[in-house]
Amino acid sequence: MKKRVLSILLAISLLLTACGSKDPPEGAQTGSSTPVNAVTEGPTKADDWILIPQQIEQTAASVVRLEVYDKHGTRIGLGTGFAAMDTGILVTANHVVKDMDHARATADDGSEFTVDSVLVVDEADDIAIVKLPKDVSLPVLKAGEVPLRGEPTAVIGSQAGVVNLVSVGNYNGIWEHEDAVRYLFSSPVSGGSSGAPLFNRHGEVIGIVSGTYDKAQNLNIAVPMEKAFALYKQFTEDKEK
Repeated sequence: MKKRVLSILLAISLLLTACGSKDPPEGAQTGSSTPVNAVTEGPTKADDWILIPQQIEQTAASVVRLEVYDKHGTRIGLGTGFAAMDTGILVTANHVVKDMDHARATADDGSEFTVDSVLVVDEADDIAIVKLPKDVSLPVLKAGEVPLRGEPTAVIGSQAGVVNLVSVGNYNGIWEHEDAVRYLFSSPVSGGSSGAPLFNRHGEVIGIVSGTYDKAQNLNIAVPMEKAFALYKQFTEDKEK
């Protein structure tokens, strides 16, 4: 019995060592909150820190895998997109659809359709807004508030090309560098996750997955969703002129 207890303690000790934190990137917020993430009250009960699976599950119908092809029909990229702001558009990362001739989108129910029109991009913030075919309508995701540091987050993306896998982690904070603002989170992401929605615990989208910070362990990066709203607003206003 003593040997078994010692074995369990040793295993826990090794696990804690393997999951040790790294130094945050320069500019990462580790102290007091900033105006971008300002809150006055946080969760007061243990249940307030628990991710709600049913609400995360319901969001999957708004998310698609994107297989990107050039004009020769060669696949040049793989990523994720999601419906937001309007039923007729997808939001994704700009680097996913850069140099795209067309993309094959696969929805959560297995249905497929082709997108071939990029409406507007923001290269600096790595955002692209893509037009959906007229006969395709996806439920629009609801935007939500940025969590407190330590609160749960989730990502639905096409990791390794598999449609709409869910990964769960935590919101870590904000990274600010020059004019860029990024959310840092620990929900695991990998190839195919770029352009995926980052959710708070209520299944509300707060950011667009853009990449990972390779000098840290499981520290990932998302562009604030408010940037996409601003981009689309400017696009629609310019279109009306």
